[in-house]
Amino acid sequence: MLMHKFDKIKTAADKRLALDKRGKAAPVDFKLGDKLILSEKLDGFNTSLDTLGKTYSRSNELGGDMTHHKKLIPFVDLAPRVTELVKDFYGVEHDFQVFGEFMVTDRIIQYSEDLYDKWYPFDVYNLSTKQYLGPLAAREFTEFMLERDPDLHNHIIPLQVIDEAYEFTSYEDLEEYVYNQSLNSGFGEAGKMEGIVAYNYNGLRAKIVNKEFKETQRSVSNAKGHTKAVQWVNQYLTQPRLTKLVKNALLEEQLNPHASDYFTTQLEQMKEIVWQDILEESIDTPKFQGNDLKNILNKIEAKTRFTMLDEKKYSTSVELSVDDLNFTDDLKL
Repeated sequence: MLMHKFDKIKTAADKRLALDKRGKAAPVDFKLGDKLILSEKLDGFNTSLDTLGKTYSRSNELGGDMTHHKKLIPFVDLAPRVTELVKDFYGVEHDFQVFGEFMVTDRIIQYSEDLYDKWYPFDVYNLSTKQYLGPLAAREFTEFMLERDPDLHNHIIPLQVIDEAYEFTSYEDLEEYVYNQSLNSGFGEAGKMEGIVAYNYNGLRAKIVNKEFKETQRSVSNAKGHTKAVQWVNQYLTQPRLTKLVKNALLEEQLNPHASDYFTTQLEQMKEIVWQDILEESIDTPKFQGNDLKNILNKIEAKTRFTMLDEKKYSTSVELSVDDLNFTDDLKL
C-alpha cells in the first residue's frame, strides 16, 4: 500500500475551483440551496497515518531516524494507538489513511498553548475506492477514538464543525460569512480563524481563507502596466503563501538557516518549491512571452529570499551579513 499525498484543496477565488471526493480538480459548482458542511481550517502541519501503521508528513514517510522531523515525534509516538482504533472502526479488511493537522509552534497563526503537540483529524481516505469520506466521517471516527480511549483527549482535537447545513446562496455570501467568523475561532489566539473548508454532500470541497491569511489575491487589471504574466503571478506570490511554504520547509528540515548555502543552493530549491506550488494552485496560467518567465522567476527568487531572511532572523541569533540584505531592488518588479 502506497502513501496517498493529501490533495491540496483549492481556494474558492475568481475562477472557482475545488476538489471532488477523488481529489481531482473540478469546477466549484455548489448549487443554489446546496447544504454545505463548514469546518474550521487550522494552521498546523499536514500529517497522516494508515492502517499499516505508517505515518507521513505531507511529503515523506516518518519513523525511524526523526532527526529531520523532531517536532513531529509526538505524532509518530501517538500513531500506534490511533492505528489500532482505525482498524477497530473500519475493519482490518479495509485500507484507510486518516489525515489531520498536527499542531506545532511557529506557524502564521498563534494558538493557545494547550493545542500544541495535538492532532486535528479532518478527513479519511479510502485507499481501495480512492475516495475521501469527508469531515463528518473524520469527526465520527474521532468521537469513536475518544470514547474508546479517553486519554486521547490529551492528544486529539475534535474537528470543529461550524455548520452542517449552511445553505449556499452565492460565493460572495459564503465569503462574507467566513469573514464575519474571522474572530470566532474556537482555538486561535484572540479568536483569529485562518478560514474554513466547505464541503457539499457530494464530496466537492473548497477552502475560503480570511483576508489576513489569503495565499491568493484577486487580480488587478493592468496594474502598473504589468504584462498579463506578471499580473498573474502577483495573484499567487503572496506573503502568506511564502511564509507558510518556508515554515513548512524549515519544519521538514529541507532548509537549514545555519548552513553556508542557505542563500544559494537552498534558495534555488526553495524557489522551485514556490514555483511548483503556484503552478499547482493556478487555474489560469498564461502563455509566457519574451522575458516573462525570466522576470517571474527573478521575482519569486527575490521574495523567497526575503522570506527566508525573515525566518532566519527569527530562528537564529546570528548577525546577518550585508550580502544577506543586498537584494531589495529585485522586489520592485
